[in-house]
Amino acid sequence: MAGTAARFLPPWLALGRGVYHVDGAPRMRQRPMGPLHEALRAQGVRIDGGPALPWTVHGAGGLAGGELRMGGGETSQPASGMLMAAPFARQDTHLVVETHRAALPFVAMTAAVMESFGVPVRERGAGRWLVPAGARYGPRRYRVEPDASAAAYFWALAALSGGRVRTPGIGPSRLQGDAGLLQVLREMGCTVRNEDGAVVQGPPAGRIRHGSWDLSAMADQAITVGVLGLFADGPVRVGNVAHIRQHETDRIAAVVQELTRLGARCEEHEDGFTVWPLDGPHHPATVQTFGDHRMAMGFGVAATRLAGVRIADPEVVSKTFPEFFAALERALGAAPTDRGRTADPDLDP
Repeated sequence: MAGTAARFLPPWLALGRGVYHVDGAPRMRQRPMGPLHEALRAQGVRIDGGPALPWTVHGAGGLAGGELRMGGGETSQPASGMLMAAPFARQDTHLVVETHRAALPFVAMTAAVMESFGVPVRERGAGRWLVPAGARYGPRRYRVEPDASAAAYFWALAALSGGRVRTPGIGPSRLQGDAGLLQVLREMGCTVRNEDGAVVQGPPAGRIRHGSWDLSAMADQAITVGVLGLFADGPVRVGNVAHIRQHETDRIAAVVQELTRLGARCEEHEDGFTVWPLDGPHHPATVQTFGDHRMAMGFGVAATRLAGVRIADPEVVSKTFPEFFAALERALGAAPTDRGRTADPDLDP
């Protein structure tokens, strides 16, 4: 199910000498891989298979380099995969990314990490990078920035509860697009401060302001914002995230279906959705997650305010945050379960 691994590995396999088979779960066989397929073939790599998995990659010891144009996709991962392998090409690589603008911050994040490990990546304008052939990565001590995508669910918890959540070490980020949720929460009425990390104080009584947000740079938080819409003072519109239809599930259709299951009025758009606040009691129900970790985490936060709501297949969170529900319990002040306990929680109840 891991799109990241499926898109990062093939460029490295092309550097080897051998035959490599790459495959995934049935949903992974449906997810877009075409831009990577085209880029590898343009670099002289033989791939047996179509634009989606499964693939057989015939490694022949390198990539050609030169100008490499990548476009037509809705994810940054193929471009990041090619960028990371580019130092081993036979000549300098001029990467031009012509894709959904949501992808560019993530490619820039990849370039910044590459530079931290000794490979100079020169930005030549929006969506353009130059990687010199022969540059090599070197060892160093590196502090991995905490994950804004995971922290975001606890920032949302503060918004729903009217309480306060602190996430040490992670706040506004120059690299991570999902840290932009902090600004959305400000606009929804939360107080946000930076004190060695983000401190989010929810609005009184948890009442959230309505509005319309372009989440193209933080599309993984579309479900989170949709859930917040259940408790807003008017309709919440999420837009410019059409590409999330190609994620672990069609996230636009899935979030609309499950918010409706809980009794909300929703409207699906080509590039997003609108959710109206609950008008009266919600419907107790089991929320379906469709094998998607973000559905489980987003609706898990909603369940803290809605009695009788259960999450189907909660183990899907193991993909990115195995301890999510234990951390959620701690944040609520409940006794943590044995499953996924950690010794040093980063949350203030």
